[in-house]
Parts: sequence; C-alpha cells; structure tokens
Amino acid sequence: MKSNKKLFGILLIIIVVLAGCSAENNAPEATTMPQTTASQTTESESETVTENKTEGDSGTKLTGMALIESLDYKMPPKVYLKGTTTAEGLSFKMTMYLEGESMRYETSGLEGDQVMIYDAEKGITYVYNLSEGMGFMYVDEEEGEAGETQMDENLGMDDNLPAFDENPFAEIEDTLLNAELTTFNGHEVVYYETQITSVEGVYLTKQWISTEYWHPLKIETTIDGVIVNTYEIDEISDKYPGPGKPFEVPEDIEFLDFDNMFG
Repeated sequence: MKSNKKLFGILLIIIVVLAGCSAENNAPEATTMPQTTASQTTESESETVTENKTEGDSGTKLTGMALIESLDYKMPPKVYLKGTTTAEGLSFKMTMYLEGESMRYETSGLEGDQVMIYDAEKGITYVYNLSEGMGFMYVDEEEGEAGETQMDENLGMDDNLPAFDENPFAEIEDTLLNAELTTFNGHEVVYYETQITSVEGVYLTKQWISTEYWHPLKIETTIDGVIVNTYEIDEISDKYPGPGKPFEVPEDIEFLDFDNMFG
C-alpha cells in the first residue's frame, strides 16, 4: 500500500456516510491499559534526554537533522496499539493491528463501531459497521509504468494523521524546527517539530516517535496555536492480544463497491 493516508481519507468519508453528520463529540476517554502508557496531554514535550545514544564524535548529543540522519529506522514485523484520536471536533477510541502493509483499524465513539481492514495481498480496503451487517470496499487502482499506485490525491484526508507504512522522518528537512532524543511517559522517543505556512495559517506538528516500535506515541497539530488534531496511544505492543486473524473479513457482511456507490 503506497499511502495509508489516503485509506484513512476513505475511512473518514465512509464514517460520515454510515454514521451521519450529526455525531457529537461524546466519545468516552480512552482507557489506559497497564501494558505501556504513552499519552498524557499535559506531558512535558522535552523530558530528560536518554544517555549514551546518538552522540556525535565529540560526545555531545545530536539534535535536529543530525539526529534524524543518525537514526536506524526499522519497522517491527507487527504492531498492536490502542488510543484516542481527535479531529474536526470528533473524538473516538481506536484499535489498530499493523503487519507489513496490511492494517486493521477499529473505531468506537461515533454511532456504532466501525472497522477498516486493508488486505495488502488483495489490494482491497474493507470498511463496515459491526451493527449494520453492511459495508464498502475500495480496490487499489492499477499501477502505472513507474510502479506507483495511481490514486486520486484528494480523498478528504488530513495530512497530519500518521502514514503507518512510511518512514515518519522522510522528507522533513525543509520543515523541521527541532528534534531531540528524549523520554515520553517512560518510553524512549524522538521528539520533533515541523512547521508549514499556508494561506490558512501556520501549521505546527509535534511528534513523539517510539524508538522501539518506530510508531508515533503522540501527534499534535496546531494552526496558529490552536490545536486541531491529536493522536495519542495508550497501549502498544509487538504482539496481538487473543486468538483470531485480524485481517480476515467477516463472511456475513455485504460489501458495496465504493467507486460505484454514487453512480
């Protein structure tokens, strides 16, 4: 899957279709799990820097792009996580299973429980409501001559949500404000800030990236100092809980073709 950002755009559109536009911001607070905690909105953005790692030749701590370029980025084979995300005034709990390019994404807190499954082997995204017995499917477009998936660039996706199969440090040199190795709720993380100025205002994005799982433990985006998006993880592991196959699609769900649903 070339860009999970666009798949999340599809998910957001379909959530509106399934749940309606009247959903209120009434989602309960995310439950903090005992395994690992990694989200407190009041957490200091820069705690004590971890010793004896990413040091320069003189023994001084690396920061900024020097730190970013020194990182040995490598995604684990699988990641399981739970947390809370807030965007466009809506807040909901989420659970994710990530394995290679495949992903299962569950949300709760709108009107019912929504599930999105991306089957990387088939190149199909499935989205359905657990209580309605129906859903939608989206098939990846054909690959072009250069081997890149040809997709519409405007799927309603907010670019500040994480792309789970992409290096979070790629192509940030022109927008990077600062970066440092530090700790966040007991986890070693790379904390960095990027900034983009547009006609809408100044976008400032802060990210806390786990150096164990190479996944964001927290993302916060502001426009002219006002928080517009947050993404916070309460539980993260390289093991899936319980039995079952998270990327299998239920046989009793009827799926409509998303590309053809509007005629």
